[in-house]
Parts: sequence; C-alpha cells; structure tokens
Amino acid sequence: MRSDADDIAAEAPGAYTDDSRAVEATHAAGLARKVAQLAPLACVKG
Repeated sequence: MRSDADDIAAEAPGAYTDDSRAVEATHAAGLARKVAQLAPLACVKG
C-alpha cells in the first residue's frame, strides 16, 4: 500500500527525466528529429 510520503516522493522534481537531455540524446542518436518546442500550460492531478 502506498503512503502519502510515497506520493510526495513520486512528484519530486528529481523523479522526472530532464526533457532537454532526453530530446538531445534521441536527436543525436538519430532516433528522431526535433520539429517543435513545447511548453507546459497546466498540470492536472487526479
């Protein structure tokens, strides 16, 4: 069973991959090409 502390840890900024590093690595490896830059508008949790 998950606790509130587990939920807080899962939402910590360090729990997410740096998107710019992931995009650059994917682009450099030739797996994809950059075509647009996105920016978050909102975060919905539910």
